[in-house]
Amino acid sequence: MLLGDIHSGCFFWRNPPSLQSCNRTFIAAHGGDTHHRIRKQAPAVVFIVWLAFFSANAWPLEYHSLQDIRQVAAQFLQSSVEDNGSRKHVQIGELDSRLRLSLCGSPLVPFLPPGVNPSGNITVGIRCSGSKPWKLYVSATIKTYARVVVLNKALPRYSKISAEDVRLDQHDVTHVTTPLLSEAKDAVGKHLIRSVSADQPLTYSVLKNPIVVRRGERVTLLYKSPGIEVRGSGTALEEGSTGKRISVKPHGAPRMVDGVVLQPGIILVSQTY
Repeated sequence: MLLGDIHSGCFFWRNPPSLQSCNRTFIAAHGGDTHHRIRKQAPAVVFIVWLAFFSANAWPLEYHSLQDIRQVAAQFLQSSVEDNGSRKHVQIGELDSRLRLSLCGSPLVPFLPPGVNPSGNITVGIRCSGSKPWKLYVSATIKTYARVVVLNKALPRYSKISAEDVRLDQHDVTHVTTPLLSEAKDAVGKHLIRSVSADQPLTYSVLKNPIVVRRGERVTLLYKSPGIEVRGSGTALEEGSTGKRISVKPHGAPRMVDGVVLQPGIILVSQTY
């Protein structure tokens, strides 16, 4: 690399001369009296050139690509998320462009901090185990999208859901913690226990089966044991939907029994008092 001043004739190739000799050459080339201002500036100019040369060549540094770090983090998270039929979207946060990390001589090792679930806003660790080891944490966001049951229109509390009220739609379910319906048929015929807005995913917690047994209603009691089935009658002491356990008073018996509502008017007896 050739450095120097084209007017002064002070050039050097990789081996800078002393500042004093370069300064004398500069002054001789321009004269002592006519170029007084140039003589005063010459040492500073030569020093800057010399310093730039020395800094660039004495300590050659190589830094690890920030884009490579982000790519390693993205590939790791893509392979870490559970494949349960849902669509995952991984987004890696930007790194500070001023960050300077030594070039790693070995493959980068990504890892999740203890207790971190790969969902939502998280951090992923990147470790270099080379001759100059380092460790970095990168922010990331993992979004989960799934086809779930939503309402076509807002419905008030106690509404009975029909097939025309629901549809399947793709939704961001990253932060949903309660189970969502994935089949429209699971919602049809159910009642809402609270009002639900249009396009809102339906959870099992807002639905209940319709009441098929009313309190005080005459019902059929079904007793089952291996090889034996006995039927009797009784009075329901509480209302119930399919699958719900209720109390029943058998006719002609002094004690109450517990049973599960199988269908309208039929109770499978499971326990006596």
